[in-house]
Amino acid sequence: MRLHRAQGGGLLQDALSNGQDKVPLLGDVPVVGNLFRYESRKRTKTNLMIFLRPTVIRDAASARGLSTDRYDYVIGEQKKSTPAERLYWPDTSVPELPQPQSPAK
Repeated sequence: MRLHRAQGGGLLQDALSNGQDKVPLLGDVPVVGNLFRYESRKRTKTNLMIFLRPTVIRDAASARGLSTDRYDYVIGEQKKSTPAERLYWPDTSVPELPQPQSPAK
């Protein structure tokens, strides 16, 4: 079992947002308007953590192998997150209509 020690760092974000939904006109009435209005507050905290693990590369062949491995990994993850064709959108192609046949004489 190998243990790796990683250096870490990150970014923090704290966001507050206020929103209001109301029935048009009725939500604007001074006293009774509160019955037709909904106010919301939302707090979102995001913590982005980045971990680095140093790797010693001894020659150019090792560097190419490591670079290729990482590149293939990133491309594979991108392909996994790409939605399948026409998964969300309906097929909008129009089928060809049959040609009318001329009456037999």
